[in-house]
Amino acid sequence: MFMDFSLKRISHVSIFLLFITLLKSILSIAVRSSMAACFGATDASDAYFAAFFVPQQLSDFFIGGILFIIIIPVFQKRISDVGSEEASKDISALLNISVLAMGIMTIAYFILAPWLIPFFFSGFHGEKLELAVWFSKLLSPAVLLMGLSLIYISFYHAYRDFFIPSLASLMFPLSSLVSIWMLPDSWGIERLIYGNLAGSILGVFILIIGISSKLRWKWNRWELGNPLIRSTILLSWPVILESTFSRIHPFVQRNIASELPGQGVITLIELSLFVVGSLIAFIAGPIATAVFPLMGQQRLDEDEQTVFQTFLKSLRVMIFMILPLNMLLLFESGDIVNLLFRYGKFTDESCTVMANILLILSFIIIPNCFSSIGSRVLFVYHETKAISFTGIALGLFILPFYFIAAKFAGIYGLVSVVSAGAFLSALLVFTILKVKHPSVSFSQLYSFIPQMAACAVIMGTGMSLAKFTLKNLEMPTVLRFSIVSLTGCILFILAAKLLKIDELSYIVKRIPYVKNLAGVV
Repeated sequence: MFMDFSLKRISHVSIFLLFITLLKSILSIAVRSSMAACFGATDASDAYFAAFFVPQQLSDFFIGGILFIIIIPVFQKRISDVGSEEASKDISALLNISVLAMGIMTIAYFILAPWLIPFFFSGFHGEKLELAVWFSKLLSPAVLLMGLSLIYISFYHAYRDFFIPSLASLMFPLSSLVSIWMLPDSWGIERLIYGNLAGSILGVFILIIGISSKLRWKWNRWELGNPLIRSTILLSWPVILESTFSRIHPFVQRNIASELPGQGVITLIELSLFVVGSLIAFIAGPIATAVFPLMGQQRLDEDEQTVFQTFLKSLRVMIFMILPLNMLLLFESGDIVNLLFRYGKFTDESCTVMANILLILSFIIIPNCFSSIGSRVLFVYHETKAISFTGIALGLFILPFYFIAAKFAGIYGLVSVVSAGAFLSALLVFTILKVKHPSVSFSQLYSFIPQMAACAVIMGTGMSLAKFTLKNLEMPTVLRFSIVSLTGCILFILAAKLLKIDELSYIVKRIPYVKNLAGVV
């Protein structure tokens, strides 16, 4: 049986994951900055991102969008019913089937790359197309490696073990960074691919070794009808259907981007999504990861009110922590791009375009945070059909707007539709939660949102005044950014304290150094 973790205990786990995520983000930013400096936004970098994109989507489709979320509550219930040892036997059959499926996808991607790449990226021609196909063949093992990594991470989370997955996740950016700076320059961007693969292999190795005492992988087990697989299939088929439709969107976005004029368009979009995704992962990732198993256990205890109290409290903390970062991106996108990417071969024009893209994509941060944890509540209650079918309908509705927006507004129109889609998706999750659980009150969110809006206005006003004051002064970008950011963050904390927002004290109590600072403020 699992220990009855309290929300207080989960908050400490979230903070641990937050610091690990911070370290991973620093390494990942270093990788992207190194890429920008060494390769710029060029045809070669576009070819790399195109080649990496396909295996990432395949592994996310099969594992990230299906098993990674579903297996945690299913595995928890199976352990609760028959014990850890028996449940781990059932897992072996699931692992074997998954590895077989991902192995087939890996081989198929290797063979079909010369036809898939021009289909998905119809704007690629000549040397750019040849590079993308070659890079795709090199990266084909990533389908299996990424998928296997996500499966094992879900097992760790079901056991509420977060340390080893966190350690394993650092291997990918660390290895990629080493490959850029240590392998011969004559290898070009291809050396980054070798770093990607080495990091993925090392991460999977750590995950398998770390859980081997709890979960023994039996290669000869193929029982397709065991209870764990049956439950997984029953829950996952709507998600498979929805995931199939949702995966159309990223491919359509990149296909349209590949046909837009200019070099490095896909690179600029990928780097921008990375920055925004890092902010979301930095806050939403640790909280949602730590809270999901807790809500699963609370649901097994048939305590719906407690599940939603956990959800709402976690959501409030998530919004409180990420809103200042959202405001920084909204007001300081130009300086952020200059600090992270204006090196070497990354041109001033590329920086300007990317800053504008970041400005538009900043509006997806709060909606994505809500969706990330709200959808987990639905998965906890095995309500996969509602979110899947409505998600399909929303996706089909949005799809034509990518083409229309890109035709009239180019790359900015394309990313504007991405932002609008994130908002509509969050609204959809909220509506489903209200319909499926009408007895649950969201009133504490209704009072919390105006308070957060007031803090955002105060922070934004302070940052605008600071930027206006400093605009005519000659100073390094890092100094100007630091002054403006610090001004905004201090005003945000003061506003939260003035409005007596509980989340400030909730967070302060869990971070001793912040507690001392807040006491001074």
